Amino acid sequence: MDIIIVRRKSIHLEDMLSAYSVLCNELACNSSDELMAKHGILGVMKKLFDEDVENEDLESSVLYKSYLSAVESKKDNEDFIVAHRLGEDFAVHMDEDRGHIYLNHLIPLSLVYPSIIPWLYVGTNKFIGHMWNEEKEEIIADLFDLTIIDFMKKYKCL
Repeated sequence: MDIIIVRRKSIHLEDMLSAYSVLCNELACNSSDELMAKHGILGVMKKLFDEDVENEDLESSVLYKSYLSAVESKKDNEDFIVAHRLGEDFAVHMDEDRGHIYLNHLIPLSLVYPSIIPWLYVGTNKFIGHMWNEEKEEIIADLFDLTIIDFMKKYKCL
């Protein structure tokens, strides 16, 4: 199971696709380099992801440094969560501070250029249970092995 870093802020897929269409209206958008040359990182981050970054060097931004902190520590922070990928479109996030389990539907970056940013965005985030004293590995196994009703009963989601 891959551990991934996901932006805590969710975005609506339809809004992002609409913004992408507007950004690419004048371009063939064959590469992220073309998109960046036309709009710059400030424009792309604001228009596609509704993110404010300080300057054209994304890697020197506060947001990027927060991403690196989550990567290195493997711990949630104010801007990012650490989740376990469940296939291409989903991830499970176990919030140890709250003891909650969340199922995240991920925005597929293949719809835009994954070379623009290294993290993923959540489209929707659903509470699916309480962690109690269960190990993360057991919770993930239960997601695959138990029926929906049995999972909800075990993790007190009903």
